[in-house]
Amino acid sequence: MKTGYVLVTPARNEGRYLTETIESVLAQTVLPRRWVIVSDGSTDDTESIASRYSLQHSIITLIRRSGDATRNYGSKVRAIWAGSEELCNTEYDFIGILDADVSFERNYYENVLKEFDRNPRLGIAGGITRERDGHGFSLQFGTTERCVPGPIQLFRRQCYEEIGGLRALRYGGEDTAAIEMARMQGWEVLAFRDLVVWHHRRVGTEGMGILRDGKCLHSGTWSFGITGASEPRAWEFCLRGSAMGWRITVLAIILFLKLENASGGWLNVLTC
Repeated sequence: MKTGYVLVTPARNEGRYLTETIESVLAQTVLPRRWVIVSDGSTDDTESIASRYSLQHSIITLIRRSGDATRNYGSKVRAIWAGSEELCNTEYDFIGILDADVSFERNYYENVLKEFDRNPRLGIAGGITRERDGHGFSLQFGTTERCVPGPIQLFRRQCYEEIGGLRALRYGGEDTAAIEMARMQGWEVLAFRDLVVWHHRRVGTEGMGILRDGKCLHSGTWSFGITGASEPRAWEFCLRGSAMGWRITVLAIILFLKLENASGGWLNVLTC
């Protein structure tokens, strides 16, 4: 079984949660070959926490970047790019994007790697997330095995390189775009319900959102923007933070991706 995996974690002001994430990774039965934590303009103790662990564990590397003035989707992806560049001289078979506010069981990555070993066409895999709410952690309505949550996506390296990695999208949705582009390349994407990850930051509290009529929408917004080369208008799906809205967004993305593919046009993603 191939077990060579690396992780990239974009982190902006995640000091409240980062220690638990680091402890979860260091407790894994199969450790990553390298783990790059990218402080994306943090102003809290994120960097000091990551630095302390990097001095104690050689697999951890801390990168500091100025980041954008405010937390946003594009800045997060650019932080992931910076982390990926740090791994250019590292041999690995899988690359994972890991948020800085999650925790999981000590055999989590071993079990995900076993799923990759069982299925050579599996391009993106992971568990499912239970989101913190007012009563603890709960499974969000609409969770499906077809979509691996963005905070815990693990890619087969070949798949990641074929889709060109993650795209910095103006309105977010880079994780969903990666899933659909992987499927268009013939890869399978599966989330495994028996592999549970706890997402500690409550959805919608991270201060990101989209601008509409000069106002920022919060409370968890799933959004995506695409435009076809054969169609000058931009189609934007900006839905408030409900699981049903998320499912509609995914269906819309699939529809337009397939329409563009069928018409022979190139998909142009609204980047930032």
